[in-house]
Amino acid sequence: MSTGAIIAIVVIVVVVLVLAGLAARAAAGRRRDAHRDEARELREQARHRTIDAEGSRAAADEQAAQARRSEAEAEELAAKARKDPCAGRA
Repeated sequence: MSTGAIIAIVVIVVVVLVLAGLAARAAAGRRRDAHRDEARELREQARHRTIDAEGSRAAADEQAAQARRSEAEAEELAAKARKDPCAGRA
């Protein structure tokens, strides 16, 4: 085999290796971008779940406060009724 043929083969091999490396790097970049997009989506979902949970917690707290107010009012009325049993009759 001539020297020119050997040089041509080596150059072709080097070019193929460089192209393969570039293709691998591009594929890794696409995978990384896909993982970033997925992570962004998961963070967004978690944020929405947190907001929903906080809203549910606030609603539950409000219901509990209303229940405490109603209970206090009922206890007050019961205490008045015990104090003056004839007050409720017409």
